[in-house]
Amino acid sequence: MRHYMKAFLDLYRKSLLLISLFVLFFYAIPLVVLLFDGIQISSRSLVDIDILLVLLRNTLVLCISIVVILAIALLICYNLFLHHKRTSSFLMVMLIPFIIPCSLLGKLAYLFFAYDGPIHVVLSSCIPSLNKVDWLSNVTFCYSLLIFLICISSIAECIIYLLAGLNRLSYTIVEAAQCDGANNTTILWRIVIPSITESIVLYAFSLASWISTASYALIKPITGGGPGLATTTFDYYIIRQYFNVSGITGETSATLYSIIIFIGYCLVLIPFYFLYRRKNAEY
Repeated sequence: MRHYMKAFLDLYRKSLLLISLFVLFFYAIPLVVLLFDGIQISSRSLVDIDILLVLLRNTLVLCISIVVILAIALLICYNLFLHHKRTSSFLMVMLIPFIIPCSLLGKLAYLFFAYDGPIHVVLSSCIPSLNKVDWLSNVTFCYSLLIFLICISSIAECIIYLLAGLNRLSYTIVEAAQCDGANNTTILWRIVIPSITESIVLYAFSLASWISTASYALIKPITGGGPGLATTTFDYYIIRQYFNVSGITGETSATLYSIIIFIGYCLVLIPFYFLYRRKNAEY
């Protein structure tokens, strides 16, 4: 049985290598031609360093939601773990915004806070002082709203990740720590978090990649990436370059920014991968 399994894995690795070479051959050549043509016909830099730094800053600001989500999810998961539960009605309720499309979630938020939206009109008629307030023109408020929406739409997913990690932790370890006089804060910080570090890191990278590559549908109906580039993330800028800048220049610029995102994530993920392997080797 082991012989057949080993032969299957060898065949799988060889097939994966052939597929990778096939993709590299058929996609790398057109990509090189695209970049060459774009550089040839473009008289300006296709990657503006100042814009790149702005996009990076905006993405990192939205990544604050990762810390908020993890803090809330850790407390919820620890409470479920102490009561020997793997699910709860709260988790089922939080799954509702998770399955709502981001475009619809953003549109609902816009209806609540837009200056000419129906909610704002009704509130302004009741409270005249609100008639002069345009919440979505305030960058700080826009970021707070976006972070809040990311949190409520992603917290259920984070809880699922962390509960999967807690399945490997024996409850007897927690009971022994409680018998030794450890409080919940100590148990959470010294036992629970080290036991689910992999799940935490995996979820953090997963949400960070979503924010930088797939948050367009959430940002578009609320702020439109504005004012200016104040709330524009990488994917929003790539889409705008690809569709709003005509010709090969827009396509090439979008492609270059996509490559920059990919290389950036590789530079972050590879050290974590080797650190994880080294940690497992020590144990």
